[in-house]
Amino acid sequence: MRRDLRVTLILVSVLGLALLAMPLVAESALAPLPSCSSNPASVAVGKAVSVGGVKWQSQSPVTVSFDGSLVGTTMADNKGKFAVSFNVPPGSSRGSHSVNVAGTDSSGAGAHCAKVDHISK
Repeated sequence: MRRDLRVTLILVSVLGLALLAMPLVAESALAPLPSCSSNPASVAVGKAVSVGGVKWQSQSPVTVSFDGSLVGTTMADNKGKFAVSFNVPPGSSRGSHSVNVAGTDSSGAGAHCAKVDHISK
């Protein structure tokens, strides 16, 4: 009988700890993913491209690169939004190019998103 009581107490303890940890796991698993967009999607060399995003960590730095070269930095506002503009670098060829955004998501983890823009002229 004593052994049964000990096993029951251990099971109740383990289940209690698991239940306490569940909200932490669920909260981090449900953190919204940051996103980004660029405008216009097709642009000429030397012209401006605006990049914006939502759901980034509040007041955190955000970097923007074009084909792997840094073209802008900014800070997400207190709601996790950001906006930055850059001019398409001279010498960029026509066709598809990558615009990458890197920063921190709302849960504090590193995050990035990518867009493909088209150089029209």
